[in-house]
Amino acid sequence: MGSQIDVIALIDVDSTIHVKQCLESCDQGFRVEQASNMMAFRRLILSRKFDCILSSMDSPCVGEVICYQLTHHPPIPVVLFPRDDLAPHNHERLAGKIRRKVETLQNTNHSAPAAIVRGDKIYLRGVDGKEVYWGSESSDSEDLGEEMELEFRAIDYVRDRLAAVVSDLTEELYQSDLAPEHVSDIVYEGYRKLLLWFRDIDLSLGHRDGN
Repeated sequence: MGSQIDVIALIDVDSTIHVKQCLESCDQGFRVEQASNMMAFRRLILSRKFDCILSSMDSPCVGEVICYQLTHHPPIPVVLFPRDDLAPHNHERLAGKIRRKVETLQNTNHSAPAAIVRGDKIYLRGVDGKEVYWGSESSDSEDLGEEMELEFRAIDYVRDRLAAVVSDLTEELYQSDLAPEHVSDIVYEGYRKLLLWFRDIDLSLGHRDGN
């Protein structure tokens, strides 16, 4: 089914879970390597190229996995899943989610903005390749440039995760008893409420003055 996809799965919540067998039986194009801890994960991911990182949401290492994705170049997608997705009736769904995520990235000319440091000057390079002067830092421009690039990648990560969640929610709504022609309006109304939530976060952090 489709092209070959190499998956590295960090599964340390239950040694009896055999993600490799589950996914490879659902999609013959999958080649899965399973790591039981972060040390094994690092050893495997340095050994060859992987197309996707898979990790359970309740893994104690999930924070390290996200950090790895944010600092990895070129971009490598991460699929996080709840334990329920490993139930036999959900294997096909998880396999489909992985393939869609990988193929979406492969078919997208995707590059985050970059911070280019030249001496004490910092330039921002957009996805169109054009550079814009950002400012100067006398002492720590290299560190600031690296911090800015990490933040750009984090923004991309949030965008991609939100898009994936909205896609999954939309699919669930279409499979419900709701009238299909109303689904897009329902999703949009839910998004509008999220905007209010983001505004409240900004207010609590002092990014807005409430006006």
